[in-house]
Amino acid sequence: MLAQPDRILDGLSGFVAVGFLSLSLGCQTAPVNPVSQEGREAMAPVLHIALQDGFADDTVVVGINGEEVFRKDDVATDPRISVADSYEMPMQDGPIKIEVDLPKKDIQGFLTIQFTGSAYVAVSIEEGSIRYKVSDRPYGYV
Repeated sequence: MLAQPDRILDGLSGFVAVGFLSLSLGCQTAPVNPVSQEGREAMAPVLHIALQDGFADDTVVVGINGEEVFRKDDVATDPRISVADSYEMPMQDGPIKIEVDLPKKDIQGFLTIQFTGSAYVAVSIEEGSIRYKVSDRPYGYV
């Protein structure tokens, strides 16, 4: 017999997470802050970067404020869901410069945003240029 989900949650109501979790995101990992027992502790703001349309066996290098944070070869968009890969990392509030480089195609671009909490940045390749779209909500993929 399968366990009842409501019973599992009731049994964990006093649970307090200690330490850090590590989420696997493609080849990269990013730490996630623990949540208090009330589940209300504010998580560190996170910058989410989604490589979406137009990638075809590309080497992709992403830099944040001049520091390389992501590098991957053979990145290709899955046409069924318009996603090639993703990366996320905790950030402090303030201005951030997001740089994307496709060295094999000699395509570079950057975007500067005022980061004031979690942000979702979609990166696509259109007509030989890097295009950015910024949202305060996650992008939905089917």
